[in-house]
Amino acid sequence: MKLTTAQEQVLIAWIKEKGWRFVPLSLTIVAQHASVISSRPIGKNWVMHFRTWHQAELQAQWAGGIEKCRAQALNPVTTAEYFMELKEITTTYNIKPSNIWNMNERGAMMGKGERTMVLVDRDQKDVKILEDRDHEMVINIECILNPGIIFRGLRHDLSWGKENPCGAR
Repeated sequence: MKLTTAQEQVLIAWIKEKGWRFVPLSLTIVAQHASVISSRPIGKNWVMHFRTWHQAELQAQWAGGIEKCRAQALNPVTTAEYFMELKEITTTYNIKPSNIWNMNERGAMMGKGERTMVLVDRDQKDVKILEDRDHEMVINIECILNPGIIFRGLRHDLSWGKENPCGAR
């Protein structure tokens, strides 16, 4: 054992905390931190054994990137406001649940960073790494009629939306 039990518990707590804050730690970073704690060199192989010894608390997972602005937008306050507004609209206009339709907007990031093997809390299901750079999105709209794919245009056409194809204004 290269770390004492107390040092291992500190390392486990740090790994879990970083993972939940969208800063999951790669095997290399965990090895570097463990080296500092123990004052001895520690490699990635030791980290994988460490994960095995603590599999009740930690898991190794592939982490993909998420843009910082998207991560900040998805929070309990924002989503609670959305559902309160939805409830208000459906109540005000007496909209039945059977009349609420789904449109799934799913995006694919262009130029997305590579996935990285990280250690995180055993209970963490979706592991993302915050990325500072802005990614171009290609949007796939799934709906009942006329599904489509939207790519970024070369220029913005200001005439769009001025005329209705049915002739009404």
